[in-house]
Amino acid sequence: MTISRLVFRANQPVSVRAVVRNVGTVPCDYAGYAVGPQTIGPCGMISMEIENSAGVNVWPGNAAYFCPMMVGEPIPPGQSVVANGSWNQDQDTLAPRGRYRLIIGRELVFSITLR
Repeated sequence: MTISRLVFRANQPVSVRAVVRNVGTVPCDYAGYAVGPQTIGPCGMISMEIENSAGVNVWPGNAAYFCPMMVGEPIPPGQSVVANGSWNQDQDTLAPRGRYRLIIGRELVFSITLR
C-alpha cells in the first residue's frame, strides 16, 4: 500500500495504490471486477474511508452507493492485482483544512493533513 504524500493542498487528490500479491502456491480469490482496473473505495475491492479529527466518517460517509456487481476473481500463484483509489477532498463542499485519518481495508491507517 502506498500513498503519494501525507500533506495535501486544497483540491489536491488524496491518492492511494495497493498491490495485492498471491505468495501462495494455489490461486486465491478476491471480490473484484471481472474486467477493467480494480479500485479502492466504496465500490472497490478494498474499502477506503476518511475520518476527520473528531472521528466522524466524512467520506464516503452515510451515502448510499449503487455499485456494480463484484465477482470472485482468482489471483494465480506469484501474480498480483493492482488497485487505485482517491478522495478529491469533497464532502458536499471542500473539506476544511486540518488532520484526517485515511483508513484502508478497515485496518491500515494513515494520518494525513489538508493545508
